Amino acid sequence: MTALFFVVLVIVLLTISSLTGVIVSALWWALVGLVVGLLARAMVKDSDGLGIFRTIFGGIAGALGGGLISRAFDVDSWIIQFLIALLVAAIVIAVASAGRSRRR
Repeated sequence: MTALFFVVLVIVLLTISSLTGVIVSALWWALVGLVVGLLARAMVKDSDGLGIFRTIFGGIAGALGGGLISRAFDVDSWIIQFLIALLVAAIVIAVASAGRSRRR
């Protein structure tokens, strides 16, 4: 009975720790997305109408896209990876702001 309790306790603790890791990771991506998105939004002309959530999503898309492109070209420098992510985020935000201005 005691062994079963400890097995269940370990399973529950591992589940909680993995969920905590996912939550912390999601918060980290949101923070990185916000920073990259704000920098990319500053680079793009006429993107003032975008809200904070579109900026964050554009930044996250830029960070993920920049990471994939950096990995495809085997880029080792984190500065170049960041610049690629910033460029991709600027493209995403430019497309989002163009679509938004077209709807008006």
